[in-house]
Amino acid sequence: MSDLDLAAFVASFPWMIFVVGALLSLFLSLALKPVARRTGWVDKPNFRKIHKGEIPLIGGWSILAAAIVLQIWGPAEQRAPLGYWIGGLLLFIVAMIDDRSPIRARYRALVQLGAAVAGVAIGGQVLPTLGDFLGLGAISTMWLMVPISIIGTVAVVNAVNFTDGADGLCGGLGFISLFWFTVALIISSRYAVALHVEPAPYAASMLPLAAALLGGIAGFLWFNLRSPFRKKAAVFLGDSGSMLLGFTLAWFSIHVTSAYGAASVKPVVCLWIVAVPLADSASCIIRRILSGVTPMTPDTKHLHHLVQRLGCTPGQAVFAIHMAAFVCGLVGVTGWALGASEPMLFGGFVAALLGFIVWTNLTWRRIDREDVAAGRVVDPQPEPEA
Repeated sequence: MSDLDLAAFVASFPWMIFVVGALLSLFLSLALKPVARRTGWVDKPNFRKIHKGEIPLIGGWSILAAAIVLQIWGPAEQRAPLGYWIGGLLLFIVAMIDDRSPIRARYRALVQLGAAVAGVAIGGQVLPTLGDFLGLGAISTMWLMVPISIIGTVAVVNAVNFTDGADGLCGGLGFISLFWFTVALIISSRYAVALHVEPAPYAASMLPLAAALLGGIAGFLWFNLRSPFRKKAAVFLGDSGSMLLGFTLAWFSIHVTSAYGAASVKPVVCLWIVAVPLADSASCIIRRILSGVTPMTPDTKHLHHLVQRLGCTPGQAVFAIHMAAFVCGLVGVTGWALGASEPMLFGGFVAALLGFIVWTNLTWRRIDREDVAAGRVVDPQPEPEA
């Protein structure tokens, strides 16, 4: 597996799909902005949202539309399985309604569960194995894999949705994770050729789908990511976009582990690829429980808030988190490709996760004490942008 080089990646990646996806997303983001304003699909400032004015919630629309067009345009064998589209579209439509008219959390949770079950029942979205992460042999009991796959899908959907709190953050994390899934798929495919392994029927659809989504995200990020050309976001991803990305990352996490039989990506590698969203959500949930509030209570104490409290600007905070996500994916994919054992990768992930949770919670406690001493509100509400 270690023979993959840059030239092999460049040659294997479907660049035309990526470029067309990016251009489609760019065009749709421009075209849909006035539609969103007229129909009320906009994000309005409140005590947790620091933007000024009403921002169109069309990022998810552009990404999904670009992916659908490219999937229809491409050959039948390169189209994603029906289960992906049913589960993804179910989440997208309900979340799109929620973007305009908020839905109760319990109903959103039911929809997420329904999408995960649809993925399992219709699309076979089930982990074939947990791998040999304990060094005691692969764990692959089917009665265990089904609930783990459903719970894992819901967890990733919510974890990605948790990160949608700063310009460019969620879209960038989705792009980075999909990039590493793409690299891992190319390594798997080359390894499968060497081992004469027959790929799964859906394997041919995974790279084209990843390229279409990567292009769609890239086009969206042009309008959402802060840069020297844009001081603030012109469009937002919306819950429809963040939940679609979360479902997509869960789908890839499950299917890359079985796409190429014995040459497939190990499940522990997927933990590293989506490490940042998982770590941020785990830290937030634990902190809220320890504080005596419900795990899903919104606040201003996510990772990007913490990095800003430590002295970074919003743009610097997003860049730092993106770099952390890139490094996590690099550790997981290259570690696996170079032959690191599953227990070693899993042990490293658990150690990093526990260290992150302890650091974030201790740092927030210190900041809260400093706020109290200075007479500031412990969980300060954001001030409007200048």
